Amino acid sequence: MTLTRPAADSAPAALRRSPSKGSILVGWLTSTDHKVIGYLYLITSYAFFLIGGVLALVVRAELAQPGLQLVSGEQYNQAFTMHGLIMLLLFATPLFVGFHATFLVQHWLGVAGFPRRYADYAAEFTTLNVVSTVGAFLLSVSTLPFVWNVWRTWRTGARVETDDPWGHCGSLEWATSCPPPRHNFTAIPRIRSERPAFDLHHPHLALKD
Repeated sequence: MTLTRPAADSAPAALRRSPSKGSILVGWLTSTDHKVIGYLYLITSYAFFLIGGVLALVVRAELAQPGLQLVSGEQYNQAFTMHGLIMLLLFATPLFVGFHATFLVQHWLGVAGFPRRYADYAAEFTTLNVVSTVGAFLLSVSTLPFVWNVWRTWRTGARVETDDPWGHCGSLEWATSCPPPRHNFTAIPRIRSERPAFDLHHPHLALKD
């Protein structure tokens, strides 16, 4: 009895070569598979989550002691502002709203027997397809408020020159001067309540010792 070699073993070496790392990356970035696209959204969202987390660590490290040790006053303001914007607009919104509305619904459709990428389908699949479509558009527009806010502030925003533009803020970042100097405070502020900045700006309403 004679055994023949499998066809894969007799194929040319070029056809049996494992794909290069570059081709794998291009395949992921150009894929139309909804599962791969879902993974890409997850990876991107968590990448922004890590960036926002690093900015949060910078802010907390700066607050470990009074005064500025790591960054300047302007860099400190930029760090906690970008932390909030990234975590809200580039992590939470795409991940928990747009992502699940788009891709979780598609899994439900698949379980119900909906064939992928068919333009014509039974009427009972219409509602979930509409939800998934709305979720896809939500993913696209979720960063537009952030872009609009940056552009409008840059072009037409008035320069803030008061310590507390609202007049009733409570936490200490609203008690330092604006624009911020190289130090936060010339003396350690008194903490008499949960709203020390409000106590400083409205001493007649502050709690009496």
